Amino acid sequence: MKNIIICDDCQKEFSPTPSDFSAIEDGDLRVEFFICPHCRSKHLYFASDTKMRELVQKRRRIADMIRAGQTKGFKQKTLRQYIRMMDSVKAKQKEIYPALKVRGERLLEKHREVLKEDAGDTLT
Repeated sequence: MKNIIICDDCQKEFSPTPSDFSAIEDGDLRVEFFICPHCRSKHLYFASDTKMRELVQKRRRIADMIRAGQTKGFKQKTLRQYIRMMDSVKAKQKEIYPALKVRGERLLEKHREVLKEDAGDTLT
């Protein structure tokens, strides 16, 4: 199943392909975004710093532990403990992401402006 996205700028639908995705970095901040193939508008889909990337890796490890526990028939008590660990990591991510998103949007806007100056056009 393909993901269908409606561009906020041109309102056209598209299914992103790998070539529609890109990333920029500024120090510790990494901004991942996709580009509308119709209007070339850039849209943030994830911003991260070292802390967020560590939390993402931690969630992956916990998810692996949960899958292994389910497959191997671990006790429910152990599985509940893993789920509590996962919930804790999710809560930390939810807490720090709003500030990262703001920083990411600023960096993406700065990148758009640099591209406009470099290209001398109205790329959005």
